[in-house]
Amino acid sequence: MGTLNTHQGSGLTPPTTVATGQTIAYQSVIPSNIATLDTNRLNANVTQMSVTNALTSSVGVWNGVIRHIFTVDFGTENAARYFFNSGGQIRWSGANVGGTTGSAAAWAALLTNMGTIKMGATTTTYTGSGGTITNNVGYYGLTGSLVQNFIHYGSGSPYSGIFYSIQVSRSNYVGANGGNGSLINCTVTFSDSSGGYGSVNGTTSSYIDQYKAGGVLTIANPTFTTTTPL
Repeated sequence: MGTLNTHQGSGLTPPTTVATGQTIAYQSVIPSNIATLDTNRLNANVTQMSVTNALTSSVGVWNGVIRHIFTVDFGTENAARYFFNSGGQIRWSGANVGGTTGSAAAWAALLTNMGTIKMGATTTTYTGSGGTITNNVGYYGLTGSLVQNFIHYGSGSPYSGIFYSIQVSRSNYVGANGGNGSLINCTVTFSDSSGGYGSVNGTTSSYIDQYKAGGVLTIANPTFTTTTPL
């Protein structure tokens, strides 16, 4: 009876196809394979990921402070873990379109410059410039209290005091299997209260997207619900 040994390496090493009656001896690669899986557990193959819009809230003429408040319900902590452990993210962005006032122009620039904010399993990042990650955590770092994790101020006088911010918390916390709650709460704030520099006209929108695994690995969609629109 022959013995077949597979090659060891830093990547995953599956056993080679063998004939009936042969002995498969590949136990030596199991520890390195497990270590590789653990090290790369949050790395996603971008070809297996997709972005879809989950919520949009829009408003016409406004001034002062407006908020888009919403929840993301995974149903169970396990479902939340699966979503984030497979590379899933909640994403925020915004826009002002068609505005003609100075305030509208300032908001259009602010929302364009900040790009897209992305919260994954352990970190929050963004694609733009000029903003501040004020609490660099992801799903596993959320607490039961709303905490600001991003803010972006306007630029240029007299609009340097206007800002867009994101606050996030978790609820329905049990902690089973390392989960950190099955419900995420979010408040997005558009604050134009610094100034009294005229109304923001055009259409101002808050966009919420989900980025999640599909294809070979299918992850269930959480339920996004707007509780307070702009």
